[in-house]
Amino acid sequence: MSLPRILLTLLLPPLSVYVRCGARRPFWVNCVLTLLWYVPGVVHAFWLLRRGAARDRAAGTGRAAPAQKERGRPTARPSRY
Repeated sequence: MSLPRILLTLLLPPLSVYVRCGARRPFWVNCVLTLLWYVPGVVHAFWLLRRGAARDRAAGTGRAAPAQKERGRPTARPSRY
């Protein structure tokens, strides 16, 4: 984690989660946690960032792309003739 990312997480946890995950479920959960009380939102944001950093290290990349379902190419049926 970089210093700007840590500062963004401390100041605006939902924005930090949005930058990392987009407007998916983790972002909305973080918004609710931050509105209920600030500390759970910060903890949740740091947890997401640490989890993402661990995945990046395991994958050997600098930043993980959002998870996407792999769509297999349709296989052509073998010709009968």
